Amino acid sequence: MSPTVAQLADRFLQEHVTVHCKPRTQAEYRHAVNRYIVPAPGSTMLTALARDDVAALHHNLREEPHQANRTLGMLSKVINLAEA
Repeated sequence: MSPTVAQLADRFLQEHVTVHCKPRTQAEYRHAVNRYIVPAPGSTMLTALARDDVAALHHNLREEPHQANRTLGMLSKVINLAEA
């Protein structure tokens, strides 16, 4: 069974962010995961995640363009680390 996006994001925070990022960056990543990624595509299985899901997440954050781009980049990193 494929993990959910939320499970992978949590693993990303535990295994990557806490090791490679400074405390302020860690806090920003935790905030983005809890506020934007978990509520939106978080319950979606990774194998079922579609471009439309990611595009909808980005579009829903259009009022905060900087945050939208950062969240999208972080989600990309989560997925790339999961593939590796």
